[in-house]
Amino acid sequence: MIKVSSIATKELERLISTTKMDSDKFLRLAIPPTWPGEGDFGIVIDYQNPDDIVIFSNSDTILLLIDPSLTDNLSNSILDFKAANSKSTFTLDIH
Repeated sequence: MIKVSSIATKELERLISTTKMDSDKFLRLAIPPTWPGEGDFGIVIDYQNPDDIVIFSNSDTILLLIDPSLTDNLSNSILDFKAANSKSTFTLDIH
C-alpha cells in the first residue's frame, strides 16, 4: 500500500479545501495518459471508480484515490510533498 506522509496529507487537505470540485469528484494519484503534466505522475481531479484504493484523512474525508494497478507496482512507496522557494511538488519515494 502506498503511504502518504504527514506533509503530503496536509497539502492534499489544503488542495481539497481550496479547489472547487463537484461533490462526486476527488483528488487522484495518476500516471499518463490520465496525468497530462510533466513527470511520471501527478494529482488530478477525477471521479471515483469502484475498484479504487481510497486514502482517508484523519477526519474520514477522502483524501486521495489510487488505481489498484498503481498500488501493486508501488506497494513500498511514500507520497511526500516537498516545498521549495521556486517549486513545490509531490514526490514518490520508492523503497
